[in-house]
Amino acid sequence: MSTTPAPFQVAMVTEPPVYLDLQQSVAKACNLIAQAAKHGAKLIVFGESWLPGYPFWVWLRSVPEAVRTTAELWDNSLVIDSDECQRLQNAAAEHNIAVVMGINEREGGTIYNSLLFIDTDGCIPLVRRKLKPTGAERMVWGQGDGSNLRVVETNEIGLLGGHLCWEHTMHGLDAAFAAQGEQVHVAAWPSFSLDLDYSLGRDANAALAQAYAIRSQSFVVSAATVVTEEIVEKVNLSEKDAQFFRTGGGYAQVFAPNGMPLLPQVDEHEAGIFYAEINLELIKFAKLICDSTGHYTRPDVIQTVINRTETSPVTFVDDEDANLDVKVDSLVETMIGID
Repeated sequence: MSTTPAPFQVAMVTEPPVYLDLQQSVAKACNLIAQAAKHGAKLIVFGESWLPGYPFWVWLRSVPEAVRTTAELWDNSLVIDSDECQRLQNAAAEHNIAVVMGINEREGGTIYNSLLFIDTDGCIPLVRRKLKPTGAERMVWGQGDGSNLRVVETNEIGLLGGHLCWEHTMHGLDAAFAAQGEQVHVAAWPSFSLDLDYSLGRDANAALAQAYAIRSQSFVVSAATVVTEEIVEKVNLSEKDAQFFRTGGGYAQVFAPNGMPLLPQVDEHEAGIFYAEINLELIKFAKLICDSTGHYTRPDVIQTVINRTETSPVTFVDDEDANLDVKVDSLVETMIGID
């Protein structure tokens, strides 16, 4: 971009959705968007799979035991280009605020864990699908491909990108986004209310977000959703479930490009919207020390290759491609060096 956007406010949502209810959650999201814009925010960030809620049950029980709840999630997942999606776009445009929201995205018979990007004019520049659902999440979500590993140039808040949860552990993704000039990075988590392992908790994952800021010299905006008693009652079916899934788990933070946190620690039970100011001018000072796409690289030793090809399980060959065998033979000969 030719000029650096002026400092702006970012809003982070810890308020939960109306769990597993698409219509009511969209209505709630529109109200939160309006509230953040009224406060002066130019970007509002929701946690992972906020719409209409994270499938916590996948960590607690088997597929047969969870199938009815998973079917309910399927029925309430968001379809891009639907009326519900348009309502979110209209809210962003009406209030002149960019939105990044974790969604359960449904396409065909598959649900994806996605980040929905909406610009201040209501347009959708990117739907970013999680590359690899973590552990038990594969019971519910399909995986994305490299075609949406992109940052987007927004109207008013610079170059914007984002990862979902443990994508922050995947080697190379930070380099791929830094190479595109990412200035504001959304680090979306669902909630830190599953007591299964330290690596899934708040402190470990906050460290990942903070490290991302230092490695990429970008602002990192992180949000996770508060789990209420109503959600616990919906998810937990036994005393055993209650040992691992509880209320709380909310989180909101912004890390500056040098890794400094800009907010005091948020109470994990406090549901609401939290705000911080982002000044993109600070990025250049971090890059004077470490420019991860410039003077602090060694491409002669370490290189990252990102495949951004869109994949499909089926390829149709039409009549005009009747000479496909000839093309394939020629390609193979080129690859193996036959003259």
